[in-house]
Amino acid sequence: MDAALKALSTSGTQGAVIAAVLALLAVVIGVLGWALKRLVDGAIKQQDKFSEFMEALTKSLGGIGLNCQAHRSDTMAAIRDSEANTKVVIEHTVWAAHDKAMLLHDKSLSAAVSMLSTEITGAAQSIRTGNRDLLQEIENRRLRDQVDELSRPVHVTPPPSGVVR
Repeated sequence: MDAALKALSTSGTQGAVIAAVLALLAVVIGVLGWALKRLVDGAIKQQDKFSEFMEALTKSLGGIGLNCQAHRSDTMAAIRDSEANTKVVIEHTVWAAHDKAMLLHDKSLSAAVSMLSTEITGAAQSIRTGNRDLLQEIENRRLRDQVDELSRPVHVTPPPSGVVR
């Protein structure tokens, strides 16, 4: 190509101008080719970096997914344990409350029976005392009636009619 350009440049002004234009065109095409090559190389490097980024992102998302599954399993196990512990605590609380209620019921029932027994004993003592007093009064009355009966003259003859005593 250099020989063709030299031949054109020696053929006169038009040839020199055409040779200069062709040389300029060759330089422009060379610069454009070099710029295109740099652009393509830059795009390939960017594509490689993007591919590396996507691989890293895919690995990260896989790790996040795995962590989420492990967290879900751990959370479900913790919930089950908490539920079981809560049930046990509630059962123990209910049993303790039931036992306490039974003790209080037995205690209050014992106190009520004791009070009732005391009242019945007091009433029985009162009735016995009342009966003893009543029997004593009846016996006293009987004895008074007997004394009155014995104090009355037994053989009294009626006075004759007309005689004053």
